Amino acid sequence: MLFLLFPCSLWSQSEALNIENNAVFIVRGDERTVIHTASPLSSDLVSEEICGYAITKRRGLDFFRKNKARYEFDFSGSRFEELGKNQMKTRLATGYQEVKSRFTPRGVFILLKIRWQEFAFLFDTGYAGSFTMIYGDDIPFIKESHIAIESIDGRRSQIYGNKWLTMNDIYYASAITAVKEKSPKVGMAFLKGFNWIIDFDQKKVFAKKNDIGLESTLIKQNQVKSINGNLVIVAKNVMAKNFELGDIITAVDHEEVSSNTICEIEKRLNGMSTWDNTQLEISRKK
Repeated sequence: MLFLLFPCSLWSQSEALNIENNAVFIVRGDERTVIHTASPLSSDLVSEEICGYAITKRRGLDFFRKNKARYEFDFSGSRFEELGKNQMKTRLATGYQEVKSRFTPRGVFILLKIRWQEFAFLFDTGYAGSFTMIYGDDIPFIKESHIAIESIDGRRSQIYGNKWLTMNDIYYASAITAVKEKSPKVGMAFLKGFNWIIDFDQKKVFAKKNDIGLESTLIKQNQVKSINGNLVIVAKNVMAKNFELGDIITAVDHEEVSSNTICEIEKRLNGMSTWDNTQLEISRKK
């Protein structure tokens, strides 16, 4: 778990920000506020749960735009900060490089290359995965080997492993998911491997690699989510036959899922490529 401190200029006081299961949120007593850079609007009424904790508020894109300020996501230093102009110059001198970007009404997009073609990805701290692209013939590897995934909300997707992307002429390998959505996006499995500065005043994005390993290379075929205190299977390889979408996992390798263990077990299962060597005890709704 990472803890980031918010300066008093951004929040009412310094706050600890948790990154749990690649979700980004702050905790203030019983109040938990998720930081979602791609959500259009902030909200004080959020029906959401992260790792067994109810999320009560959301800070969205409107919050960042309203201030027209500069924000540093320093994941390796466990810090998130609004930067003054002089601070910005000092931080940039520590190794940051500008990343080609677009600032749109939908959000902030960073531009990366795949096989010499440029693609724009929505900078989304609310997405736990690595990369998604819109399903279609413009994806250069669309006909290559992939794994088909089905989700509890009825959506289907295809995961392609070990695809190479370039950012500032440096190659990074990543799994990429082809989906039928409005915008391609990049999520925390890739983002937290870098420190970022987003300048909403000058509309620029800067990044530098940190010492956090990238999770984006792992093909995660099955996913669970804590819902109302239960660990529910919300996505799976369509070929998996030992469990179904909506099944509730009650124990993993003889360890019972409880309020004390659900967060760690959720993180463990969601960090695996497959569950082939994992013993699951399941409760199925009739």
